[in-house]
Amino acid sequence: VIIIGILAAIAIPIYIGVQNNAKDSAVKSDLANAKTAVVAHATSNNGTIVTALTSLDPADGYTAPTASNYATSGIPAITVTGSSFCIVATSVTSSVFHVSDTGGVATGACP
Repeated sequence: VIIIGILAAIAIPIYIGVQNNAKDSAVKSDLANAKTAVVAHATSNNGTIVTALTSLDPADGYTAPTASNYATSGIPAITVTGSSFCIVATSVTSSVFHVSDTGGVATGACP
């Protein structure tokens, strides 16, 4: 019984860490997919960038992500400034990630 307790004390925190990494990876993947869809939409619409991800056409290749990986009201949101954009989201683990038109997915809020 003591040995099982020791093994559980070691394994449970590692398992929780793996789950959190998976949730963060899902959010990062959603952001990368959203960026691709925004660029596809802009290419198809004379450079017009959407101001809300819900405005994307299914033909742009974007499907709204499941809310289970996001913190409350953390579903990806887009900010457009002129001809550039930044998409930000908060994972259920409270990690914040963003992606811009000029870079890949990074940690933290939009600059």
